[in-house]
Amino acid sequence: MLLSLYLTTIKENDFHFITSLILPILDNQQFKRPIMKRMFYIPLIIGSITFSCSNDVSNEKNSEQKNDQVQDKVVSKVIDLPDNPCEMISMELVTKHFDVSADSLEKDEYNREGVHWTESCAYKCKKADFDVINKRNQEKIMAAMKKGSMKDAVKAGKEVEQAHKHVGITNLREFDTSDEAQKYFKNSHKKPSKEDMEKLDQEFNKQADKKGLSAKQEEMGKSLSSGIADNLKFIEVDGIGDMASWDDLGSKLDVLVGTTQFGVKIHTGEGTEKDIEKAKSVAKDILSNF
Repeated sequence: MLLSLYLTTIKENDFHFITSLILPILDNQQFKRPIMKRMFYIPLIIGSITFSCSNDVSNEKNSEQKNDQVQDKVVSKVIDLPDNPCEMISMELVTKHFDVSADSLEKDEYNREGVHWTESCAYKCKKADFDVINKRNQEKIMAAMKKGSMKDAVKAGKEVEQAHKHVGITNLREFDTSDEAQKYFKNSHKKPSKEDMEKLDQEFNKQADKKGLSAKQEEMGKSLSSGIADNLKFIEVDGIGDMASWDDLGSKLDVLVGTTQFGVKIHTGEGTEKDIEKAKSVAKDILSNF
């Protein structure tokens, strides 16, 4: 069952794609790149695991309700996502919600053809102590990596302080039916089960053998996924969309409206409660434009 553009390459209980994003981290050349660049993707990947595993049961139960689902496709469409996420957020919207000047904002975007979960468009501005924060973060990451433990690296990554204030759009997804969308949303916004992680380990073992990874590299890969899973935290948020959840590790508010999902990634520098409050306001403005 195909769930979104992201899942078109993933069959039920197929963890090959998930491990393919973890394995490059263990390659020596890839590992020289900033580890947080790659950590951004992992929470979303792990979130998809639980839906893939629970999908077996739901498919059996829903096989007799196929006609009802076809009808649902007709009525559940609420908004259409643009191909470019920058069409969802503007500099004017940012300055409306944040006490910043347009001149201080820097645009940061990643766009590909069609709607995709990795797409993003954000505006950011440096904090007053930008250089001090960056130096402090580098020291934390280096100290963690010297310990040689991926869990220590993940923990340090979570504790890294943002050097920019920012707000943006990411995690764009479209589904065929609202029922499908809600099932995916619920299962991708909770911690993966022990069974899910065991299946991920099994697939990782297969791919590690094909790649010829050493026992140490294999252990590091498993430790990376386990460390991130341990740090996943989701908070249900009311008052916006059909469903909404704060992804603490990703620092974003994911919102589901009908068959459409999008995320407001944000950092105000004033704590989680303020981040959620601002993210809701931004999300409401975005929805009003559609």
